[in-house]
Amino acid sequence: MQLDDLKAIVFHLPYTKMGLKGLREILPELSDAKQADLLQEFEASRVYNKQVGNLYTGSLYLSLLSLLDNAIDLKVNDKVGIFSYGSGAQGEFYTGTLKSDFKNNLRKQHVESLLKQRKQLNVSQYEELFLRWPKIDAGDFVLDVTNDNAEVVFSGVSGSKRQYKIQR
Repeated sequence: MQLDDLKAIVFHLPYTKMGLKGLREILPELSDAKQADLLQEFEASRVYNKQVGNLYTGSLYLSLLSLLDNAIDLKVNDKVGIFSYGSGAQGEFYTGTLKSDFKNNLRKQHVESLLKQRKQLNVSQYEELFLRWPKIDAGDFVLDVTNDNAEVVFSGVSGSKRQYKIQR
């Protein structure tokens, strides 16, 4: 598959400009027409993210949902690039093919309804809600990494700190 084969690329968007910066890195490899197409689809993919903000891992899938609901030029069998990255030096890129039922007006109406039901909070209201959430503490634990062939492995948690082991 070539970059030209993609109708759109969706990104993990903790901040909506981050995906645009990534997209701009690859645009010079494409024709002017293809650049314009990808930029148009990118705008459709970040409609919901602009309204919701950072969902962490969920922002990639919100981008995909936004693309499906808001793009005007997508059609069955179009290929969509999907790029996600983590809080380390890692990322993942894969592609998907749009199936016949990718457009769903009821889903779009539902998402828009949920967005309209949101309530704005001030800082003290947010902090009050945040403090009501249950605290999750898995405590210390050690993972058996003897069968892991990686050079560096996550080996557990100690004192609320992730532990890594270098295996040579």
